[in-house]
Amino acid sequence: MPILIRPVKEADLPCVVDIQFAAFAHSPYVQIMNPPGTPSRPRHLAALKRAQEELATDPHFFCWVAEEVDGVKGEDAAAAALTPDAAADAAAAPGTAIVTPTLSLVRAEAEAGSAARIGESVQGVEGAATEEVEEAKGTTDDEDDASLDTSGSKVVGFTRWREFKEDRPREEWDVVKPREHVATGVNNEAADAFYYGLMEGRRKVMGGRKHVLINFLDIAPGHQRRGIGSVLLKHVLSIADDLGLESYLEATPEGEGLYRKLGFEHVDTLTFPREPFGGQGSEVFKQMIRPVRRKE
Repeated sequence: MPILIRPVKEADLPCVVDIQFAAFAHSPYVQIMNPPGTPSRPRHLAALKRAQEELATDPHFFCWVAEEVDGVKGEDAAAAALTPDAAADAAAAPGTAIVTPTLSLVRAEAEAGSAARIGESVQGVEGAATEEVEEAKGTTDDEDDASLDTSGSKVVGFTRWREFKEDRPREEWDVVKPREHVATGVNNEAADAFYYGLMEGRRKVMGGRKHVLINFLDIAPGHQRRGIGSVLLKHVLSIADDLGLESYLEATPEGEGLYRKLGFEHVDTLTFPREPFGGQGSEVFKQMIRPVRRKE
């Protein structure tokens, strides 16, 4: 079935949140932060509320989704084109056509602010790291522990990023928003260590200089290895190049190969030991930067 790459809509957010959690459920550190038996629905509802608020209010955040479609019709057909990059990415997966908006549309959407602004918390699959596990706000233990209602949605992946178009003063970039301890059953000690360690790593590497921060690249289990993540990421990188900005992310071992292929370079490493919280080994993320590529 063809895949359409487009800006997120508010109606997509429940599915985006479900993909966000499903994509990283295998992580040993995430399992430490959310021990077995921790209710999932309160965290999903909190993440959905946060995404809705930031979609409406934050001018720095953007989100695009990948959606399965029967065909591209109407306005989508007029605005979309099968790009050479998309065709190349789909070549390894016969039967999967990836239909993407033209880059001029991508830039126009971003400049107009109609590409969605999305959240502070960060999680990645196919490479990008998580800032924190989403938490419940004002919810109780006896709420139904089920996923959000995503019936009818055909969204199978998304990417979220943040654009810092100008250098920022220290009083802006060297401040970390405190992490709230409100979710039932969450190992807050482990979550704090992860969140504040990640924030410190970003301040150390990027400081206040202008760049694109790639927060999420999440593809739903069952839809990975189809070239979808690569196409989503290439959209973000094209925007970064148009803006003259370098790009930054944290990569898991699984995602590092893709990022290197697209021009990212390893600059530092973040290590989160699991032993203090009853686990074994460490969670390791490579901090990577992609220089601006000038377009001819």
